[in-house]
Amino acid sequence: MPEFSPGESKVAKVAMTNPTGKAFDYIGVIYMGTDLAVMAEVSFHLNPGEEKQVTFPITMPSVQGSYPVHIGVFSGGQNIALYKAIEDVIIAVAVQPVPCVYCGATFTTEAGLIGHMQSKHPGKPYLVYAYPVVSQVASGAWFKINYKVYTPAVPGPENDVYFFTVYIPGFRVWEPYNGTQMYFLSGTPAGFYKGVSGMYTQYMVGQYNFYNIPPGTYHLFSMCRHCTVGPGGWTANVVRTFWQGADTGLTIEVVEAPPPAPNVFISQVFVSPTTVNVGKPVKITVVVANTGEATGSLRVTTTVNGVAIDTRTVTRTPSLYAGYYLYFTPQEAGAYQVEADGVTASFTVY
Repeated sequence: MPEFSPGESKVAKVAMTNPTGKAFDYIGVIYMGTDLAVMAEVSFHLNPGEEKQVTFPITMPSVQGSYPVHIGVFSGGQNIALYKAIEDVIIAVAVQPVPCVYCGATFTTEAGLIGHMQSKHPGKPYLVYAYPVVSQVASGAWFKINYKVYTPAVPGPENDVYFFTVYIPGFRVWEPYNGTQMYFLSGTPAGFYKGVSGMYTQYMVGQYNFYNIPPGTYHLFSMCRHCTVGPGGWTANVVRTFWQGADTGLTIEVVEAPPPAPNVFISQVFVSPTTVNVGKPVKITVVVANTGEATGSLRVTTTVNGVAIDTRTVTRTPSLYAGYYLYFTPQEAGAYQVEADGVTASFTVY
């Protein structure tokens, strides 16, 4: 997943296509986060059948975490489409390496840890860093961990694997339940590898009986094993344990899982056309989204220059975004502002 620093300035390039036989003016909007926060808005024009790269200047969020990315396309005040990017964006602060997994020596830089490993524990696998993307996770939920490891060349036949695992001590590890899946197959060359893994804050009792890890603040430990994996990857026989029970120095707070809740809000308000003659109607589009996990409703009052023209209750199921339309006919020239639940748009009457 792409990873950036808090507040970092970047440029996103998105390929846009007009599949119709008519030219259109468009507005592209990039949203980040589950609340669809607007990060960039760009106007562009496409001729019939034209495709081009549209550039969006973006300042990354200031809070670390994992942010889903959506791209909205609008034309003539209408919501054409909303696309979800394949990968989330990770906002992360500079990380400190974990203590040496073999002797517990601590370091302030990666270079210090790497030099120590090369001189004191040469040729052994080790963890450079492993930090959770979030500091708090609901009991039973999934959370992600950014990691960097060093592995020597993985030997053996095709079913040999080096497993690097981060877990919460005191509960059974059965990846990905209370254990990340960071593994390297036979034939993997020696080197540093980094990526994102994840685990559920759940553990297994007996055979396939899963329980949520109770609320609390837990240290994250790590281990590394050389295993041979059986047919289908369902069983793993431990050949050698390189280390286990090494404290990463990091913690994760597990909190009580909240009940599923809606998150219904006005994402956009559009007016078309934005210039009109007296006595001619304008079309007002109010886009209502629900990024929550339960169906919810929102009471929406739409005003023009502070005067209510419509009030209704809008219900949205989870992950649904949709607009509804209103028409308003101005009787006087001037500037007009449309507002729905704090989201505004404007038009001018001549």
